[in-house]
Amino acid sequence: MSDSTTPVAQDFEAALHEIESNVDVRRLMIVVVHVLVPASAVALVNALCAPSDVRAVAWLSLELPWILGIVLAVGGVWTSAILTRCHFGLVVNGTKMAKVRSGVLELRGLNWLGVTTNFLGLTALSAAGGAVLCGAAVGRPWFGAGVGLALVVGLLGWLRVQHARANRLCRKLDASWQSGPVPAGLQEEHARKSLDATNADVSVVVTMAAALFAGAIDAISNLGNLSPAATAALRAPDLDTVQRVAAVALAAITFVSLGLSARIVVRLRVALAEHSERLAALRSEPDTPWRFDPRERSFLLFLVVVTLASIMGLIAVWSVAGRPGGIGFAAGFALVSVLWYPLQLRAAARRARRRAT
Repeated sequence: MSDSTTPVAQDFEAALHEIESNVDVRRLMIVVVHVLVPASAVALVNALCAPSDVRAVAWLSLELPWILGIVLAVGGVWTSAILTRCHFGLVVNGTKMAKVRSGVLELRGLNWLGVTTNFLGLTALSAAGGAVLCGAAVGRPWFGAGVGLALVVGLLGWLRVQHARANRLCRKLDASWQSGPVPAGLQEEHARKSLDATNADVSVVVTMAAALFAGAIDAISNLGNLSPAATAALRAPDLDTVQRVAAVALAAITFVSLGLSARIVVRLRVALAEHSERLAALRSEPDTPWRFDPRERSFLLFLVVVTLASIMGLIAVWSVAGRPGGIGFAAGFALVSVLWYPLQLRAAARRARRRAT
């Protein structure tokens, strides 16, 4: 590009690369959590199903619950911290790009329905699950639940704090940021890369949701084979209590995680429309990115996640309220989800039209 060496273009391009890097790391953290959680669940159930008689590893069945609890808790906090740092970079560089284009510093509050917020909800839920497991393993389940709740609230609160810090940094850097006409090539590159990154996020979210479901359903299906050692490992009064509570807890946590994943897919579909609209405008091409089509790829992938979440909801509620309650809950959740997708897309389209006028 002939004008890509101007200060304005350099600022815009530098921010673009920083955003791309932060989005890549954010996506990687979701992969880490969705590998760690199902693998830990399967490993724990397998260890409690067939305790080893070999002296060197016989202790593992009794001690593995609190060990994996710590792994999940620390892993959830660690990935949440990285996600929060990525969000900090996205806010600063996104604000910088907006300033370069418009010449005006535009600071925004935290979007509690945004992609990063939902991602952080998933990792915080993993940390909370680890705290609950660790608490159960040491005979303090309610203490573990309290710590888990504190972790969820604390991690989401920390995201809010970091967002505010990013806005304060933007105010400090405002005077040093250039503004002016951005080369058309750079603007198109930004829109195209944003579109590619959003498509990649959708694919990763759905793939990891399937991995989470596969691990959880494998663990749940093996709960009937738990050995009496599970009662000692989890400080439970009897084996039946362990099996019943474990089935409900694992299914419920997986259901919430998959529900958040479905919500993320919808938010990413809105982002796809925004990026597609911007790219079409830059290319002076006609496009209808806000139009809902039940055959569109994002909706079909959304249905995959909703189906998996509905099955987990069925298992969780069935275990508590019986077959009618489980089937009714799953059917109701699936119906509401299918209707919610186009309604959210329509509402986002109205907001986009209002901003454009």
